[in-house]
This record gives sequence, structure tokens and C-alpha cells, in this order.
Amino acid sequence: MRMQEAELNILGIRHHGAGSCRRMMMALEQIKPDALCIELPKEVEQILHQLSESGNECPLAFLLYEEAQANNCYYLPFAEFSPEYQAILFGLKHHIPVFAMDLPAKYALANRSFGTNDSKNLTLEQKNMIRDPLGYLASMQGYKDSEIWWSKYFEHWTEHSGLFDMIQQLMCELRHKSNHLDDAETLIREKFMRDQIRKCLAQGYKKIAVICGAWHGPVLTMDHIHQSSHEKPPTLKSVNTSCTLIPWSYQRLVLNREYSAGVKSPAWNESLFLHPDSALSDWLTKAAWEFRKFGYSIGTSEIIDAEKLAYQLTLLRGLSKPGIQELEETLICIFGQADPGKIQLLSEKIFVGSKIGKLHTDQSKLPFVKEFKSQIKSLGLLGYWEQENEKTLQLDLRKPKHLEKSRFIHKCFLLELNWAIPVSLDFVAQGNFHEHWNFAWSPELEVDLIHKAILGNSMDELASRLLVDFIQSKDVSLAKLGMLMEHALKAGMDQLITGISQKIHALCIDIEDVMELSKLLRPLLAGLSYGSLHNYHVENTRQLIEFILPRLVFNFGHQCIGIQDEKARSLMQTMLTIHSSFYHCQMEELKAEWKEQVKKFSAQISVHPIIRGKGINLCLDEQWISDQEYGDRLIMECGDAHSPNNTALWLEGFLLSGSAFYLNKDEMIFTLDNWLRQLSDEQFKTVLPLLRRSFSQISYGELIRIKSKINQGNKNLQSLHLYQWVWREDLIKKTIEKLKPQSLA
Repeated sequence: MRMQEAELNILGIRHHGAGSCRRMMMALEQIKPDALCIELPKEVEQILHQLSESGNECPLAFLLYEEAQANNCYYLPFAEFSPEYQAILFGLKHHIPVFAMDLPAKYALANRSFGTNDSKNLTLEQKNMIRDPLGYLASMQGYKDSEIWWSKYFEHWTEHSGLFDMIQQLMCELRHKSNHLDDAETLIREKFMRDQIRKCLAQGYKKIAVICGAWHGPVLTMDHIHQSSHEKPPTLKSVNTSCTLIPWSYQRLVLNREYSAGVKSPAWNESLFLHPDSALSDWLTKAAWEFRKFGYSIGTSEIIDAEKLAYQLTLLRGLSKPGIQELEETLICIFGQADPGKIQLLSEKIFVGSKIGKLHTDQSKLPFVKEFKSQIKSLGLLGYWEQENEKTLQLDLRKPKHLEKSRFIHKCFLLELNWAIPVSLDFVAQGNFHEHWNFAWSPELEVDLIHKAILGNSMDELASRLLVDFIQSKDVSLAKLGMLMEHALKAGMDQLITGISQKIHALCIDIEDVMELSKLLRPLLAGLSYGSLHNYHVENTRQLIEFILPRLVFNFGHQCIGIQDEKARSLMQTMLTIHSSFYHCQMEELKAEWKEQVKKFSAQISVHPIIRGKGINLCLDEQWISDQEYGDRLIMECGDAHSPNNTALWLEGFLLSGSAFYLNKDEMIFTLDNWLRQLSDEQFKTVLPLLRRSFSQISYGELIRIKSKINQGNKNLQSLHLYQWVWREDLIKKTIEKLKPQSLA
């Protein structure tokens, strides 16, 4: 059949435009093409059939990646209202061949720079129309927002007849004004598109529908193809490429700097596409539901009033349907009661939406990805992987199935898949046999899976390889090694423990810094407890603790001399970590030595006062000193040998992460009160911020008891200095509101 006898229908669309999509579907029904050419890379043809499989839900994306280097990739996302997606479904439903006509990904991924830019000789105006043709046309009519302009004139077009002809005429004029030039990549892509259309014509198809971005339409017409019949696509270097489907999300369909083909409101476009005759009612109902979940009371009457106002604004502005601007103003006026702040809080949920796509089955041929998806499915974790799920997963590790889930999640940490987030447990759930998790899935994790699949065929194999690579790297750190040991133990991967412990031991020999060494204690102690609970091999872990803890005990005090305040605060946390270690492991002789060390550096004047203060508090908790010794120490710290600032820092250390119980005695309050009374005004102003910060951590109950003692009229407590810094005015108000004791009025 000769080319002139064929019919070529150019349907220039707006990517993710709900109106364009519906008009395109109507046009396809009328045209009844025998072939479809769609602006997609050639590689996607092999997986187009997956889109019609049951269980798959948009939004989805084609992921095209280099087989040897998975991070060299790009996405082609689509939603249910995307014209390309509906065109593919139309072809599959009517058994019409669908051809992907765009530049193959094997060239696009290998040629990030396409050489000479043919637009360099254009004027600024021509460059602007090439870079953003819709924005250029919108600005010509005085619109600052091209999406509002497009929606007004094209998205809300009521009939498909004439729409695509009008778009084609506009783009033809722009291409003429730009001398048919563009950047090199666009021109190369258009050559490939024309070449694919020629191949379709050569196969004898009589009616071909071409679905492409509106800008490309003028250079894909029959006349243009005939005039350029002797052109050949350039020879480009290529790489081996694969293509797969992955779930996507509405959040990543939003128009922004990273994705210029996006739309401002995927949620609104969904309503426009699925409910064209009642889009506003559908969208406002969903918006009201989000307001209610946030705690606002939105009734049916408000929804009706909002719909009326939106239509009134639409009529006033000469529009056929409301747009984003009308929706925003309606929500502010009715739902937000003229407060824009209320709308901003929920803007993302209302306009963007939280929808995430689903894939019924994993189509990947990579062994690692298959194993990963299979395990997620068998463990019942698939719902946490491919969708937004705010529900916390609560695991009781005494249950075999829960233990399996825990091992899998910890294995994900070893594989560097940042998916699970541990949740701090409340008091009733504490213990070695409880774990709570939240999840933060994102489409980028699908790329991580493919990248990992290139490095290994199984989860265990890859975890071992990543660990070996890390141990041999220059960036190895004790803190991360300790974390890896904890995850390896909890993942049930005992085969990794020996290598980690050997590396830790080797590093610790040359490290004297107690803050650095202490970072290992928490994961090691957690691993020791977890391993004992489940009868895992923990001998290496115990040996490391027995190797590290003595060095911390004997070196801690020496490293608290001549240091700044901030380092002292950090070392205080190290001290608490060391102290808590003895509750997890039975090392009585070392604990006795720790007791002597704490008593020693708590009385050593060269040690930072924050450390001395916390040391005395620990001694009191453990009953290592008597009340008399404590009183004598407090008198010394408040004496002339110490500056007021040092005394205030001592109190900070004494109270931080502790209790004011030991201060709630007449003799102790008298000592502090006497110290404050002898301060000059300047000294008092200097220490006041430190004291307020320290006492702000004390519970209301303890503050009430201290103030009560001051108000009892004790003759020894004539000064109100203590009252001024312990009992701040804002705390008085909060306490009265909460407890309402008559004695405080």
C-alpha cells in the first residue's frame, strides 16, 4: 500500500491531563485505528501486556535502567488519567498493535549529552517557546500559570472534535516561529518517531493514531514524514537496557522542578477523569473527609456551600469548569473559615493525594528481586511495601511468625534498604521480645532492589558481600559495625558475626576515646540480650563487651578533665551508657571497680562539674555514699572554692536525666538557698539561665514539694532566691491549671 493512501491521526496530548485523556479516548473510538504509535521508548513494548493484568493499580511507572549499572536509569510514570496509559489499554482491549515510537532507552541512557545544541542560534523568545511552549502561549494571553491557561482552553473542552486540530495548529505555528529547531535530543527523538511511523506504514496499516506530546505533533504529520523520507536516525552508542514496571505515587506526579511533566493536583485530575459529571462533588467530599480526620468538623451543608461557591467563581471568571484556583479559594472560604493556614496544613493530602500504585505480581526476572518479593508476600508484609501505611507493625518475638518477620526486617538493614523505622516502645511493651515498626516505602526502593540484584542473586549472599566491602573500606566506623552486629544477630545471620567482631576487636586496640568506644555498647548489649533469648551464638558478642567495658571504666575519669561544657554533656551520656551496662551483663568485679572510679572522679576538682554532679547522683541511686557524704559534697560544691558558674553546672549534671528527690530536704534546700543569697546581682544573672534549664526538667510534683517547703515559713529559709529560679511564673500557671491546689493560689 502506498503511503499516500494511509490515514495518520495526530493526537497531541498533555501528559497526565484528565481532559486530554477523555477527549483522546473519544477520538480513538471514532477513528477506530488499526495501529497505535505512542511516545514511549521502544523497550516498553515487551511489557505493555502487564498493564491489563488484574490486580495492577495506577499510579505505576516504567523503569528503564542499564543492566550493568542500575542507578543509570529513568522513570516514565503514569496514572489512570494519563493519555498514554489509556491509549495502551485501548489497544490491548481491541487487539490493536501498539508501537512505542520514542528514542530507545539503550541510546538515551548511553548518551546523556547529545552533542551540538541546534537551538543556540535562536532568539530568547524562540528559546522560551521551545523550553515551555504552553507557558509561552499562556504568557501571550496574560496568564502567569500555564496550567490554568491549558485547563481553561483545552482540558475542559467539551467535545473532542476540533480539539486536536486546534492544538496541532497552535503547535505548527510555534514550530514555524522557532525555525523548526530545538535541542539536539528532541530533534533526534523526533527522527526516531518518524522512522517508527514509516515502519508502521510499510507494514500496511491504513489508520494509524499517533499519541504524543503536543509539541511533537507538527513534525510527525504525513507531509513531514514524506518530505524527510531519506533521513536516517543517527548512529549512537548504546548500553544493554532492561525495563520493568514499578509502583508509583501521586506525590511523585506533582509538577515541580524535578518533574516538569507533572500536574499540580493528581487528586483533582483523578476526580475529573473518573467522575466527569460530578468531579467537584467527588473531590469536595474527599477533602471534607481529610478535614474530619484532622479534627475539623465539616458537615454536609459545608460541602454543599463549597460546591455552590466554586461554581459561582467559575461563572464569574467565564470558565466551563472550576480549576485549582477556584478550588483553593473555595476551601479557604468555606472549610477553612477564611483561614489559609488550615488549608496549608492539609494541602498535600487534599490536592496531591496519598495514592500509591500496586502490582499484583512481580514481573522481574532477577533472582534477588524474585526472592525479596516472594518473602515479603509469604510473610504478609506486601501491604507495607507497596503502599502508604501509617499503621505500626507490632511484633511479639515469642511467636514464630513474628520472629520471621523481624529477621527479614533486620536483614533489610544489612542490605541497606531504608524501608523500616523502629518505634520507641512505651513502658508496657518494653522487653527483649517486643519490636514495633513503621514503614516508609518509596518508588526509589524499587530501583535499590534492582541495583542490589546486580550485585548478588540472594539476600544472604548480598548481605555477606556488602558486609565484606564495608569492613574493607576506608570509611569503616565502630558505631556502624556495632549496628551491623546487632542487625546480623537479630536477622539470624550468625555467619556474619565472626567477621564483624574481628574487625571491631582490631579497631578497638588503637582507639582510646571513650565516647567512640561507648557507641558499641548499646548494640552489643542488645545483641547479647536478644541472642540469649533465642539461643543464638553470642560468645563473640560477650567477648567484645568484656574487652571494651574495662577500658571504658578505667579511662573515663581521665578524659573528663579540662574539657568544654558541650563535651562534658556528651560524656555524661557515655557515663550513663557505661553504668547501665552492668544491668545487662554480670561482671561484679568490674562493677565494683566502676563504683570506686565514680566515687573518685566525682570528688576530683579537676573533673568537669557536670560529670561530678552526675557522678554524685549515681552514687546516691546506688547507695554508694551516705546522706552525710552527699550533704558535705553539696556544701563543698556551693563553697568559695568553686565559681558560681561551676556550681550551676554541677547542679545541671546532678539533675539531668535524674530526679530532684535528693534536693527535697531542708538541709539541702538551705545549702542552695544560702549559696544563692551570697551571690552578687551580676553573678545571679549569669547562673540563672543554667539553673532554669536544669530545673525545667524536674517534674511538677517535685517542684511543688520544693516550693511547699519554701512556703512553710521555715525560719532558716528567709531568702526568696530559690523560689525565683526553681519556680518560674510559666510553671506556676501550668501547675495551677493542671492540679489546682488551693495552697498555691
